[in-house]
Amino acid sequence: MKLNKLYCNNKDFKVVVFKEDINIIVGYGNKLSENDSHNLGKTSIIKLIDYMLLKDLSKDKEHFLSKKKEFFKDYTFFLEIEYNEGLYLTIKREVKNTKVSLKKHNLKYQNFIEEKNWDFENISTTKAKKELSNLLEFSVKSNFRKFLKFILRTQKDYDFKFKKNEVKDIDWKPYIMELFGYNFDNYNNLFKFKSEKEEIEKQLSEYNDDYFEELNEKRNMKDIYETKINELEKLVKEYNYFKIDDTVNDELVKQINYDIAKLNKKKYNLSFDIENMKKSIKNNMNTLDLEDLEEIYREVKIYFGDFLKKDYNSLIEFNKQISKERIDNLKNILFSKEKELEEINALLEEKNKEQKKLFKILETNKTFEKVLFHNDELNKYKLRYTDLANELKYMESNIKKNQELKEKINKINELISKVNSEIESNENLLKQSISDKFSSYTKKIFFDSEGKISIYLNKDGFPAIDMKLYSTANGEVTAEDSGNNYNKHIKCCFDLSVIIGYIENKKKYFNFVFHDGSIEASDNKLKIAYVNLIKDLCKEFKIQYITTTIYDEIAQKDVFEKIDEKNIILKLNDAEDYSGTLFGKRF
Repeated sequence: MKLNKLYCNNKDFKVVVFKEDINIIVGYGNKLSENDSHNLGKTSIIKLIDYMLLKDLSKDKEHFLSKKKEFFKDYTFFLEIEYNEGLYLTIKREVKNTKVSLKKHNLKYQNFIEEKNWDFENISTTKAKKELSNLLEFSVKSNFRKFLKFILRTQKDYDFKFKKNEVKDIDWKPYIMELFGYNFDNYNNLFKFKSEKEEIEKQLSEYNDDYFEELNEKRNMKDIYETKINELEKLVKEYNYFKIDDTVNDELVKQINYDIAKLNKKKYNLSFDIENMKKSIKNNMNTLDLEDLEEIYREVKIYFGDFLKKDYNSLIEFNKQISKERIDNLKNILFSKEKELEEINALLEEKNKEQKKLFKILETNKTFEKVLFHNDELNKYKLRYTDLANELKYMESNIKKNQELKEKINKINELISKVNSEIESNENLLKQSISDKFSSYTKKIFFDSEGKISIYLNKDGFPAIDMKLYSTANGEVTAEDSGNNYNKHIKCCFDLSVIIGYIENKKKYFNFVFHDGSIEASDNKLKIAYVNLIKDLCKEFKIQYITTTIYDEIAQKDVFEKIDEKNIILKLNDAEDYSGTLFGKRF
């Protein structure tokens, strides 16, 4: 990927057309001007390119477009890139919103300010990043923006080696390891488990051997409480069959006893009547025998003549008829009394039940204080049990966390073994290529020093990454890399080493780098050596190198001779009306 053109809908903005190889943006200062030649907009170009490569301004309130959003609200910027050989993409972004438009084309150096037809129009930055990633097809799987920190360096960005801010290892080491050709997932999981392990350890900071003893004691206490609660619940349940009612008293019991006695008396009378009626019905159903009557008459010495026999027989027949009517009447009365008896028996049963209930209530009322005591005890034990159960739940969750901790440690150890094999192996040609290039480039510009990139496992088994400058005379680490100029060029050499390493290994990556002020504030010997290195790399590997400088830094004859005028793509100056600045006006 290379840059082709940066332009804007505002005519005052200086169009920047990038060349295939070396690109120098020069600031010219007028000694009579009050304007600072270091504030011409050279660094703003880097920040603007970063924005056009889909930077999220919500995460950078210090970006000049964030701080001056009102000033730039009507600005629309365009960046044309070459995403593949002979294939181009223009990215359009307005400042007033976060929407992005993308257009692919086959001709370079286009002007799409008035363009109406876009392949993707007003899409989110998230979708735009995805589409751009698909077009770039970088060999690194991570978001391409993760590596822009090694491509777009402002003066402030030379201070960091592999991470820009004080961030957690997981937020930068997996990406750097991937940049060197290692498996991203292995290192991402390694630091993910490490972070989770540390979090669990923090939660278990008070975890010790006494913990198990206390846990066992609390489990035993819980068993005791459960037994006690069951006993109390059983006792209380026995009283709960009957409602404790203070309206029940001896007078009420006497009344129901009177009612029962009254009903029993009525039941006795009815039973007696029913029994007699049954006998009467039975007797009436038996017909008197005439001979029996005659016997009675003889005993009383009364003569019963034949004539009277006939009359008596008639009387017997009459009596039978009367008996039948009487029996029917008795049966009706019997039925009525038996029904009444049933009702009384049912009422008696109810009264007896009520009587028993009252007796039980009276008995329960006498033990009311005992019930209250049991309930109070039950509630106390339940409360203690609940508190204890919660404590146990927390403690047992820590036991689970301890098990999780062991599992995390096992996974970490497995991954440490795996990454250790990767790091110790000589099969990573990309990492070796980057390291070799870095050593070579630093030696070319520092002469008596050589840079080394180190990837190793620390005492805990986690990968560590570093770069240092060593003296070629005695092999010791030099203090020169702590100086601003040396530090700057060490970082520049690293960025170039990565780009060339990817090219040599036929892997897709950025083919450009933008170093702000990389040939400033150095002695001429170092400037010349660095410019020679850049020229050689651009010629051999067809990379695009972009830098900024002020004219005074390259004005010396021996330095200026190394710079081709055609490589100066933009000249900015400090004219009083600000027309010579990048935006052609003050903001």
